Amino acid sequence: MKKLFLIVVLAFTIPVFVNAQVSVPSQNSPTKKAEFKVKTYFHCENGKKLIEDQLSKREDIYSVNADLETKIVTIVYNPERYKETDLIYLIHKVGYLTEKSPKDTKIEKACSHDHEGDKH
Repeated sequence: MKKLFLIVVLAFTIPVFVNAQVSVPSQNSPTKKAEFKVKTYFHCENGKKLIEDQLSKREDIYSVNADLETKIVTIVYNPERYKETDLIYLIHKVGYLTEKSPKDTKIEKACSHDHEGDKH
């Protein structure tokens, strides 16, 4: 009789425990999202692709859109991990300057060709 009672208790307890474990949010799930927009001095489809691809590879950057017409790069990211200055630095690492880049910023240019009016 005791064994039967134990089996019945376990039969009801284990599924409840398993379901409780599944519903617990993962530590890697995003807790906060922020959006950062900055004019960036790229001029071609290749620059757009480089910015989007390279920044999207970073942990806690959820999306990147570089608008070829307006030159605005929009980044959705975790503000607990990055500050805006960090995001500007990441754009510099790709090879582009932004409207918020310090005047003395040195970069290794992503494009080998120059385009009139660009500041990179």
